Amino acid sequence: MSEHKKHGEKHHAQASADAKPASNDKSQLMVVGALIVGLIIGAIIAYGIGYGVGMTSPNNASALNVAELQPKVASYLNSNFLSPDAQSQGLTFVVEDNNKIVGGLAEFSVYADQDGQRQLAGLVYANNEKLVIAQGEAFDLNASLPTADDTPADTTIDTQKSDTPLVDLFIMSFCPYGLQAVKAFKPAIQLLEQDVDFQLGYVIYSNYVTSLKENYGIDANWSEYCTDEDQTYCSMHGINEVKEDVRQMCIQKYQNDKLWTYMDALIADYDGQKVSASNIETKWKDYAALAGVDVAQVEECYANEATTLLEEQVQVTNLLGVSGSPTALVNGVQYSGARSADAFKGFICDSFNTAPQTCTAALSDTGATATGSC
Repeated sequence: MSEHKKHGEKHHAQASADAKPASNDKSQLMVVGALIVGLIIGAIIAYGIGYGVGMTSPNNASALNVAELQPKVASYLNSNFLSPDAQSQGLTFVVEDNNKIVGGLAEFSVYADQDGQRQLAGLVYANNEKLVIAQGEAFDLNASLPTADDTPADTTIDTQKSDTPLVDLFIMSFCPYGLQAVKAFKPAIQLLEQDVDFQLGYVIYSNYVTSLKENYGIDANWSEYCTDEDQTYCSMHGINEVKEDVRQMCIQKYQNDKLWTYMDALIADYDGQKVSASNIETKWKDYAALAGVDVAQVEECYANEATTLLEEQVQVTNLLGVSGSPTALVNGVQYSGARSADAFKGFICDSFNTAPQTCTAALSDTGATATGSC
């Protein structure tokens, strides 16, 4: 992997040479594949709304009839987000009113229920016309989602080819879907690491607290989410997420051979519910020790380069149109396939002018459909 800034400079050069930009068209989101028992339902309904910057806020809270809206939301979710296979196994979504209005939207808790066993799936927000889930994703409550039969026959995404593809995976360090993608895509990236230019990038917001207040009426202090009062560098899951993003950037820049081992340790604890943004400040040195990371060097990098590294991420994500976690790009073209090693490997290999022999290797094709994001 090349040094952090050089990778960003390549993106700028590529953009000036008319490389394809990332696609941010959320309107083509299709729910595909079957939900099965044991699947994290949060891959379909976000773990809480991802208050995306710039999302508009309805103003008709006074017109809401929550008693009528609640069954409408439940019907929509069960009709559009559950496959026939899941329904045949008795899996349903149960919606409960939280007696809360956020930005003109009624808040509901959604539970995945099977044979009386219930698990919280997350929160959704709705008014009479819209259902809002992950990252400000809005759906028309009065129209069904397209089905597989409605999909055009040719849905292939054209790749942008090069001798050495630029491979980017943008995450937030405590976005569950971002960590899911890191875990899923790691074998493909490691397989091809000698032939591609890979960078793990981070989604940083500006004016995040202002957006929460103006769009959703949520009061928060800038210090809860941002590095400075001007809200220049903020993150969705709090200030500790920003700090962890910077540490991972420092490891990647100066001790890149230790990055995957560090991430493996962090993700293992995250999956085991042992670490989160709330306690990472007391845990990251444990992962550093397991990976053989020089802690002093990371701390020095953080003290001297945090602002520079964060600004580079803002510039690159703005250039590429990245706003959600995870976002995977190859030569600037957004990947939207399954979150599996083999599927991602195939997309990368299609982006070579001449694919290396390693592209013939078979990797795991087990993974989730690419529906969840922060």
